[in-house]
Amino acid sequence: MKQITQGFSLIELIVTLAIVAVIMMIGIPNFNSAIRNSRLTTSVNELVTTFNIARSEAIKRNRHVVVGKTGTDWENGWQIFADVSRATEATKNVFDDNGDDVLCEATEDCLIKEQEALPAGYTLRPNHDKYKNSVSYSPNGIINAGGRASFYLCGVGGTVASGTTRVLILNAIGRPRMAVDDNNNGIPEKDSKDITSCEL
Repeated sequence: MKQITQGFSLIELIVTLAIVAVIMMIGIPNFNSAIRNSRLTTSVNELVTTFNIARSEAIKRNRHVVVGKTGTDWENGWQIFADVSRATEATKNVFDDNGDDVLCEATEDCLIKEQEALPAGYTLRPNHDKYKNSVSYSPNGIINAGGRASFYLCGVGGTVASGTTRVLILNAIGRPRMAVDDNNNGIPEKDSKDITSCEL
């Protein structure tokens, strides 16, 4: 008795490959968007945590506590430190590491936390030149003599686009909050207007 081997015909194989291609074309952009949103959310949450820690430490230690960038730009990473050595303008808001590996002495700056760089292609920029290098919390928890600050986090090469931008706002007493998207266009608003740039 002759046995017939069943298999796929060429037409069935082509139809199957076409269905797989369509599913991948639909699924991969959505997957990439989910990854991007997750990274943006993680990055901005790290920034919110940073400013909450800095404000809390300033009040707890009754000292100036500074959040300062560690590289050329904020997206290259930042650190929180108790700014003990503030005798001159050159030492204010600058982490003075004397290299002796002894932290938190009464006479030298104290490193509290360090944050690594954001994912490649992300930019994090302040809205004003006075926050270009650092944000300083006074012992009463107020930033830079009662100023307000905003930080723009962009995930597509530093450009503002729908769904790829987050804005963190520090109010006059230094508390962080996220800007909202009231007009539902995917871009957060600051002072009731969409932000238009991630650069200073």
